[in-house]
Amino acid sequence: MQQKIVLVTGKGGVGKSSVAAGLALKEARKGRRVLLAELGERSYFSELLPSGPMEISYQAKAIESGLELVKWDGESCLKEYLFHYIPIRRVVDLFFENPVMKALVQAAPALKELAILGKATSGKRNVGPAFDYDVVVVDSYATGHFQALVRAPQGMAEAIGFGPMGEQSRSIERWICDPEFCQIVIVALPEELPVVEALELSESVQADLGQKVEFVLNKVWPKTWRAEDIQALGRLQSLEWPQGLSDFREVLAQSLGQQCQYLDQLSTRGRVHSLPWLLEPSSWGLLKSLSQQLEDL
Repeated sequence: MQQKIVLVTGKGGVGKSSVAAGLALKEARKGRRVLLAELGERSYFSELLPSGPMEISYQAKAIESGLELVKWDGESCLKEYLFHYIPIRRVVDLFFENPVMKALVQAAPALKELAILGKATSGKRNVGPAFDYDVVVVDSYATGHFQALVRAPQGMAEAIGFGPMGEQSRSIERWICDPEFCQIVIVALPEELPVVEALELSESVQADLGQKVEFVLNKVWPKTWRAEDIQALGRLQSLEWPQGLSDFREVLAQSLGQQCQYLDQLSTRGRVHSLPWLLEPSSWGLLKSLSQQLEDL
């Protein structure tokens, strides 16, 4: 299998989920079989689908030609992993119903994160049920939790030196460190805090996984608008600017200047892809437009 996975992260509110969906739609449009996996308790996409609201669960559902959507959580991924070794459903259920085991699963550091990455890499590692997708796009956690996610295999491998759990942890770590298989995309806005978090996370990923990331800078003003041109308009004596428009001109000029600065900062750490500020009447239409803008990623 020439399968690839793409882990998409970024500070909350930067458009991480929209970029993940855009990437998945782009790959499906090329004729590939694609899985878009959400992490967490709540589904972002359940209310955005063109067919109307849909409950998104651990069982993948087709939403477009070549594109399936699924929601992963640590406990469900862990249950599937245990069922792979103990193929008796009632025994696995009893394990999770046991109060002591339930408390252990909840408290064990990085166990759920490890189970999620185990599921994402299961196709390459031939573990568990068939996982025959060409591309798996993971709408992952925000930056802080994402660090815990990608560090989980290494931490577990160091803590457990032998046995199935230690072996699986080392196998997962090898695959997510492989740039031919795993790609990491960090989404940011052209603002200070999202860019700072993106740069810090890129350093962490480089140190932990030896991987270079790719950046997506979202909601970028058109390149044809230059800050100096907007400022020059304000200096024309023949124009009288109403106060509201004058303030807008100043804010826009400042934003354009900062945008260039942030693009330069990100480009020193990896490849940067700019997404324009798109105006679409429907959420699904917006995701389709994003997919077209992401062709070079």
